Amino acid sequence: MKRLAAIVVCMTAVALACTSTAVASSPRHLGMPRLLCPLTSLPAGPLAQADAQTYPVSGTLEDFDGTPLANCSISCGWWDPDGYSWYAPHVRYHDAGDTTTAADGSFSFAGLASHPAHDTVMAEGNADSSLEILTLYHLDFSTTGTYAIRPGHVNVTVTNAPAGQPADMSVGDALYSDIESSVALTDGSGVADTIAPDFDSASASFPNANGAVTAECQWVSPGHAPVAVSPGTVAATPLSFDWHSAVRGHLAGPTCRHAGRPGSTVRYAIANLPAGQQISFTGNSWSSSFSSDQIFPQVLTSTGLQKTRTVALHIPANAPVGNVYEINAQRSDDTQSLLWLYDWYDICTFSASHSTIVQGQGISLRGHIDGRNATLFECHHWADRPATVGAHGWIKAASLHVNAEGRFVSPLLRPSRTTWYVVRYPSLNGGFVVFTPVVKVMVR
Repeated sequence: MKRLAAIVVCMTAVALACTSTAVASSPRHLGMPRLLCPLTSLPAGPLAQADAQTYPVSGTLEDFDGTPLANCSISCGWWDPDGYSWYAPHVRYHDAGDTTTAADGSFSFAGLASHPAHDTVMAEGNADSSLEILTLYHLDFSTTGTYAIRPGHVNVTVTNAPAGQPADMSVGDALYSDIESSVALTDGSGVADTIAPDFDSASASFPNANGAVTAECQWVSPGHAPVAVSPGTVAATPLSFDWHSAVRGHLAGPTCRHAGRPGSTVRYAIANLPAGQQISFTGNSWSSSFSSDQIFPQVLTSTGLQKTRTVALHIPANAPVGNVYEINAQRSDDTQSLLWLYDWYDICTFSASHSTIVQGQGISLRGHIDGRNATLFECHHWADRPATVGAHGWIKAASLHVNAEGRFVSPLLRPSRTTWYVVRYPSLNGGFVVFTPVVKVMVR
């Protein structure tokens, strides 16, 4: 699945470097930006204060060759700058209005409040365009109300790239802009979209089948020197990556065990990170009702490329059940780096009506999952969660009905001896299959 197609921004009316964040596939298709907001250039503190007046906002959206992009969604809003760094999860986007582009690519809003240095324009492409989502931030509607959006290009080479898979490219200025494109590679070479007037950082990845990004190459220009690019032109400096040098980060253990109760402890592994570079971790639930995203206190500092390091991370005890929890790993020693790895952990519950029974007594099993179907397995000796989706060594006991909220209750069971139970289900709309924790029922 293509995470993003990118666009370069050229703003009219002011000589201002435009800013964008990108939105990846799940959950970023829900409107969560790739970079939550670069706060290194903004003061942390309370909500940004709105101007008492309202201002007209308009612009145009075009492809690289200047072709207008029609029927594209445009959203305007503002960022709440209450985090402490550019990757802080507490930064919130507040939607102030939505519209679509006309046949000539134009869009307009009659009047919007301004939150100087925090105003935002977000564009989402149509089915016929390469654009997926683009965000311009650090704007001020009170002084600049017109935005002409058109991409530039940069040539890209990825050696040792996986065959037949497009690369997800992110190119921009990590302090002010980031834009992503899905780049088809021919013999390892392709063209990525980028941002006017310049960029100084980039990353390349090949997402997993479930959309997670567990390996990524990073690039920062020497001395953070900006690389110039204009709308509709190709940057003079190409980007080169070697997939063998990609930083790798993921939840430890088999993917089918990446599920558990709120408050669970997980281990995150990082490999191939150059010595001295640091990784910090954040987490967020995909539940729209959950606002207490997590900044984990752990910081991992690499001691060498060949080292694999793991850290223990504690899922919040109030993480919403029946939702995916995303764990992000990002560079915290260099805010110019666009390195961003993320993996999924499914928050679920599974329990028995009784943990100890006598022979002939009935029990029921119930749970709450991020899935719409589930299979119950049993085992008559101690067993850990299956390490493969085939559940080797376990016996299928029942197919379970799961309601629209992700809850299930098993048929009445009467085990004749001590039995261990586990439930398998497809999380992430079938994106990956996981098992609940194991429940033991002792029979006396």
